[in-house]
Amino acid sequence: MMTAANNYSNLEGKTQDKRVLSYDPIKIGEIHYFGEYDRWAGVKRVSDSNKSGLKLLYPNLDFVYIAGSFDNYSLEGKEKRKLDLSFWDYAAHLDTHNQIAKTFIGKLEKEFVSTTTGLDNVIFENLYRGINWIFTKAARNFLEGYDKKAVSRSHDWIINYGAEIKGFFNGFDNPPFDFFPANENVTQTCLTSSIKRQMEEYSPREVKILKNSIVYDDFVKKDDGKDDALREIFLREGIMKEGFLNVAYPVRPDSRKNLEEAVYVTKVLGEVTGKKGNLIIPLPPSDDTQKSYVKEIKEFAGAWGVSVSIGEASKYLNETEFNVGNFYHISDVAVTTAIMGGFEYAYGESQVAGTPLIGRRIREVCEDFELSGMKFIDDPHCKTGSLYDNYILAAGKKHKRRLENLNHILRDKTAFKESIKSLDLEMRLDYANKNLKHNADIIKSVYGHDVVAKDLAIMLKLPGYKKLKRVA
Repeated sequence: MMTAANNYSNLEGKTQDKRVLSYDPIKIGEIHYFGEYDRWAGVKRVSDSNKSGLKLLYPNLDFVYIAGSFDNYSLEGKEKRKLDLSFWDYAAHLDTHNQIAKTFIGKLEKEFVSTTTGLDNVIFENLYRGINWIFTKAARNFLEGYDKKAVSRSHDWIINYGAEIKGFFNGFDNPPFDFFPANENVTQTCLTSSIKRQMEEYSPREVKILKNSIVYDDFVKKDDGKDDALREIFLREGIMKEGFLNVAYPVRPDSRKNLEEAVYVTKVLGEVTGKKGNLIIPLPPSDDTQKSYVKEIKEFAGAWGVSVSIGEASKYLNETEFNVGNFYHISDVAVTTAIMGGFEYAYGESQVAGTPLIGRRIREVCEDFELSGMKFIDDPHCKTGSLYDNYILAAGKKHKRRLENLNHILRDKTAFKESIKSLDLEMRLDYANKNLKHNADIIKSVYGHDVVAKDLAIMLKLPGYKKLKRVA
């Protein structure tokens, strides 16, 4: 006999099934340079979000991860296929006409063929950032003949990274025009309107925007005890400090993230709130350059009485017990001071988590958020808003110059007082708090994983995609 509860359950199941476009098994290859969590944490968050969204439409879909190296924990239980990147260090010393380079390229092309065998589609990550031209050229050649639908997803664009341009361009005959495969099966995508405009100056076809998506429920506060448990761990381990203003900046310690300014903002927050600041950057350095940078940041913070934790939080934010959402929840405020970036998750995730975000406004990134209706500023000069612009706290591309500038301000009491006044962080905190709910609603409706997945399904022409409408 069917009870009311059973009847409701059946109806609920039918309602959910309306979203499903196919129950066929689907395998998509996710191809990145490296698979260690500390080296691709941001990409993995996007990948996981995309997969979660697609599985609402295709319950039997799964990702296969293809990279040159993997660690022992970030992709546990997932299917992994390894590429041989023994050529990696040679790329800086070779050019497009070198026979050794041609041999490496041919070998890697064959590896792309073998590691993608049996897959329905592939997604290449960040080929045009300028990381390794041999990898990018082999991927281009492979995609030239790829007979299934593929997406090449650009987080960044090489033209914005002057230091890498020369070495990367040496690998091509007509860069950057010949970066792109001449194959209509391949959809070129990027994260923002700004990068789209830049890439389309050189791409033979339209570059489409595929927004980074956010799994809304991963960042909404829940009464499950996890926030309290994580706070207890962080306090015990000294990552957080009782009675301090605990400031979250969930990034890797890369100089583009401008950690010295995050330290400075934490210092100023301490001045205006009457609490000492404690800045938490969860990810550890992944190479010698970042290790050296972290050392400088810790020395700078120590000299000016700012507590800072870099890398200690990472092992706890493993996406199983705790995630970045829990980290936001237990933080008093979030900060972002990056001078450049592709998407900058902090602008969206913090809003859903209900944690006020203050800091630097990257115009090229924020324009899309603001066009979607999010509120970070009230005027183009950022005089009123949660974020400030370059003119308020100047920053160049070289971190040593930025450190010199901030040290100068901190040594000069008059300059420091003027800086505190111009930053006006009390106003920015108030503005951020007032607009949290509004911005969170925009994230859910425009950047939600279930929304963005529809665009990806259309680009890959997955089963039933014609029933969907693009939302970008």
